Amino acid sequence: MRSSTTIKVMTILLSLFSVIMVAYQVYFHFNEKRDTVEAEIYTYNDNITAQAVFVRDETVITYSGDGVLDYNYSDSNKVSVGNVIASVYGDEADIANVKKAQALSARISELERAQQLSSTDHIQPESLKAQIDEKYKLMMSACVDGDYEQVEKYRSDISQILSIYGIVTKSVNNYDSEIAKLKSELETVRKSTHSPIKEITAPETGYFVSYADGYEALLSKDKCVNMTKEDIENVINGTDSVPKPSDAAGKLLKDYSCKILMVIRSDERISEGMELDAMLSAAKETYKVTVSSVKDLGDGTSIVILDCDSLDEYLVSERVQRIELVFEEYTGLKVPREAIRFNDQKEKGVYVILGQDVQFKKIDIIYEGDDYVLSKNTSDEDHLLLYDQILLEAVKGGTE
Repeated sequence: MRSSTTIKVMTILLSLFSVIMVAYQVYFHFNEKRDTVEAEIYTYNDNITAQAVFVRDETVITYSGDGVLDYNYSDSNKVSVGNVIASVYGDEADIANVKKAQALSARISELERAQQLSSTDHIQPESLKAQIDEKYKLMMSACVDGDYEQVEKYRSDISQILSIYGIVTKSVNNYDSEIAKLKSELETVRKSTHSPIKEITAPETGYFVSYADGYEALLSKDKCVNMTKEDIENVINGTDSVPKPSDAAGKLLKDYSCKILMVIRSDERISEGMELDAMLSAAKETYKVTVSSVKDLGDGTSIVILDCDSLDEYLVSERVQRIELVFEEYTGLKVPREAIRFNDQKEKGVYVILGQDVQFKKIDIIYEGDDYVLSKNTSDEDHLLLYDQILLEAVKGGTE
């Protein structure tokens, strides 16, 4: 009897042990730690970035008298010969009054126009509200882009629409009393503002820039082609000690075009005559440039001269700016080189873990780096897909 009980207990224990061992094996199989990496989207570019010198044909505008200058044009704006580019006032107070008078005149015009337009029967409040929302979004976008001229334009547009909205919704009957008050204030400001001491006119037709740095007489598009590496680096580093002209009231650019001089590590991708996209650190714009010349200096560096036919306030903001030459970008699934394998058909790919299975998936390489490749992002189930778990370790029966 005792022997029979012992046998039963042993049988139960053995059964439990077997169940535990099977469960352990199943758990270990399904939860075995594998060395994997997730397939993710990656973008690669190999752009060239360097400090560059901007060279144009420039004429300095001089004024040696007393007073404070109030410019009538923004940088890069075109002016014709004889145009008044700046008015000279006795002090800052006069310029402040001029600006105030301009603002008052603009507000008076807004209110007068609002009274005229609000009498139109087809103007609806909902339409005006939609216009305000749209202008506000455009203003915020311009603010983010740093385009403050556009910010001011949209602000003025919103003010105009709000003035119309006030009459259409009968929040106000008219703006007669406010207009009269503003006109009285405008008259007072004008009486307290002195006339300009002098007006500075453009000596020729060109594109206006409000500063001069002293390089205008030293650099030109013809001269710059003979500049050495040391010459270019001296301008970039400011080691030439070129004095700024004390009597400069600005300068005129002869035309749109400029030459851009860079010293870079020699790069076989850059050749004479090729067209490239370029970006400035100060602007979101992309500019078209043409490689005018490439001079290999034999020390691992080259002088590159670019031609650019664009002109805006960013391109003339400084003599030396950081510029980025944009080359082709590659976007795909990043695959470590150590994970690449070949199947029986000699197709290149990787092994991925799908649930409890290991499956071979092909890759379509679009770019090769030192320790990784980029595979085309596709929806083909036979190829590597986004978020697949790439197996890094060797697979039994697989081919390296």
